Amino acid sequence: MLHARVRSRRVTLLGAVVLVLAAAAPAAAQDAATIKRLEQMNKRAMEDYDLLEFDSARKTLTDAVALVRSSGLEEGGHPIAAKTYLNLGVVYIGGFKDKDRGRMQFVRGLKVRPDAKLDGALATPELQEVFNDALKEVGKGRKPEPPKPEPPKPKPEPEPSGKVEGLVHEPVNEARAGFPIVVKAELGAEINAAKVLLFYRGTGREDYVLADMAKNKKGVYTGQIPADAVQGKVLQYYIEVRDTRGRPLIANGSSGSPNIISVLEAAAGDGSNPDGRVGGDDEDPLKAARIKKQREQEQPPTGPTIRGRRFWLTVGFGTGFGLATGNSECAWNEGGQPDGKNYSGYCVTWTGSKATPIKTGFASAPMHLSPELGFYLGERFALSVQARIQVLTLADPGAANAAPGVLGRALYFFGKEKVRYYVGGAVGGGYIRHRVALGKVATNADVPAIQSRDIVDTVKAGPFLFGPFAGVYYDITRVVGLQAEVNALAAAPDATFNIDINFGLNLNF
Repeated sequence: MLHARVRSRRVTLLGAVVLVLAAAAPAAAQDAATIKRLEQMNKRAMEDYDLLEFDSARKTLTDAVALVRSSGLEEGGHPIAAKTYLNLGVVYIGGFKDKDRGRMQFVRGLKVRPDAKLDGALATPELQEVFNDALKEVGKGRKPEPPKPEPPKPKPEPEPSGKVEGLVHEPVNEARAGFPIVVKAELGAEINAAKVLLFYRGTGREDYVLADMAKNKKGVYTGQIPADAVQGKVLQYYIEVRDTRGRPLIANGSSGSPNIISVLEAAAGDGSNPDGRVGGDDEDPLKAARIKKQREQEQPPTGPTIRGRRFWLTVGFGTGFGLATGNSECAWNEGGQPDGKNYSGYCVTWTGSKATPIKTGFASAPMHLSPELGFYLGERFALSVQARIQVLTLADPGAANAAPGVLGRALYFFGKEKVRYYVGGAVGGGYIRHRVALGKVATNADVPAIQSRDIVDTVKAGPFLFGPFAGVYYDITRVVGLQAEVNALAAAPDATFNIDINFGLNLNF
């Protein structure tokens, strides 16, 4: 009987232990999964912080704090809970310059783990100072840690030797995808350079993109291939030096025989140098990624059209000439008419008057305005709307002097330098008026006795207009430029073929 009772108690105790272990196992597994998730969130947030993505880092850490509180890790004093608060404080101070909120997060982290410390890779004198204040507020009482030394500054560029001859350039052989590439060159004193140009193109591109190389205080010319161009398998580039007249003086590589860069696939922060080159730099990879981000933001736009500029407005004027056919627009007369009024020398259209046939030939269209509003679709393509407002025909008093028209245009650009040539086609509606000399004609068919006189009239063509054009842009600055264009227009059903020569002032925005 006694043995039976002992056996029964043992079974009951064993069952209780099994139940406790069974309940604790899922909780332990859940805690481990939560801790792992918090570690990943902290890592992702601080990578965003190093890449200057402060809003993203703050959001991730705020979500992590909510998870810390809901999981009970804060009450348990777990190191990951303290680390989450400290990292959030770093983001507030280092990213948003908010010391009060940052100190508050440091205090919360120290209350979770009094022995918590700042990450040595992140600590700066400013962060350490706020952290020390948080230590005092918590009442830790330990001696403040001395400020961390400043991180080493990037290695300065080597001074030019002063003995450079010709064009000296160390080719870039490899680069990481998604990183900008800084290209450097030196010129000898004997090279009278007006411009040093960097041409590059990526995989699948036919045309080279142009970027100016600027001379720094040490006499080194530097240019940058932007990060979004460092894609694919290879990148081609060459350097060209030109004189004041735009003629090539010397080059390193050429369009037919460029330098080749092998593009290696990699994510940001993989150890690549800030200038995109692989190897040769012992800086912290996350710091390199942060510098890369800053350089991309500070890099001035390249190319004359898309980067930084989407629209242009042209204030233009021009003159033209074309083929005049058909009849003059008005009937002319000299002296009084049946209604008793004097229409001497004026164009009239009373009942019974007839327009004068003209001899087919070329005639002038003296002056018109040509304002234009355009929009760039890409590096080479653009669309625009151009008005053709003829304002002067120099015909006799009473003849027409105005002729409006509107054209839709498609443009294709050659090159991306300050001087850019383009071609395109236009279609639209309106009229073109040509000035025609009729010579001595009877000014009133109903009164033959009246003397004849020399008449200058107009011939109208349209209203359907279409034709090709070609021109050139010259960018004085990134905002202001000049334009010259030859525009060929055909008109129907009143037919003509007209050539306009237009000049304009461009405003880019």
